[in-house]
Order: sequence, then C-alpha cells, then structure tokens
Amino acid sequence: MKNREEEWLHQVGIAAKSSNGLLDTGAEISCISKRFFNKIKKSNNYIVENTDIVINTPFRSTQSYRPEGIVYGIEIILYNELSKKQELITLKEVIIIDSAFDLIVDRESISSNNLLHKCENKSLKSQIAKRQKT
Repeated sequence: MKNREEEWLHQVGIAAKSSNGLLDTGAEISCISKRFFNKIKKSNNYIVENTDIVINTPFRSTQSYRPEGIVYGIEIILYNELSKKQELITLKEVIIIDSAFDLIVDRESISSNNLLHKCENKSLKSQIAKRQKT
C-alpha cells in the first residue's frame, strides 16, 4: 500500500526539481530564489504577498535588504536518506530572494521534520510539488 506522500505525488506531480538547496540552521524563515520561484509559479497558483521582513546577510554588499515577497505553504518532496523513500514536507512561510541557492530551509522546518538526520551533508535535493486545484 502506498503511503500518503507517494499517493499524493502520483496525483499531483512535480512542478520543478532542484539539487541546489540548503538546510540552514541559522535561518529564521525559509527562502526560495527568484529564479526558481519563477519556474514553479507557472504550474502553481501561489499568491505573493508583500512583507515587512528585512534580510540581514554577510554575503551581500549591502548588509540588509527586503525580499521580493512572501508565499505560504510550499510543499517539497525530498529523499529521506534514512527510510530511502521520498517524503513530503510543507514550508509554511517562504520569502522570495535573490539567491544562489534555489531553496533554503529554515531551522524550525529542519527541526520539526528531523532533516539533519534525513538529508546528508546539509545539502538538499528536492522537488516542488504541483498544487492541487481547489
């Protein structure tokens, strides 16, 4: 018998794939790159909302900047190294940023889904699931 994730994946399919993700235990919110978000927004009807969040990072010439917006409920499918199966998780809040990484998963999502044990070397190979039409 198929588990919930396998059945769900079979029904909705994949919007995009990436092997350029990062588990970031220092991140307070998950992030998706502008480029990668543009790939998935065509097959999903995400609503981008404005946000007052300010990003602080040592990796830009300006220390602080505002993201492009925020989306809610991005579902990703990742390979669980422990169970050797695909697993579905939901990122509750995801900000859209200019980033070299396609997807950055925040510490709360890492902890609540036990991702440090399930994903080797803090790297993330994931797929964005297509949203079901409501």
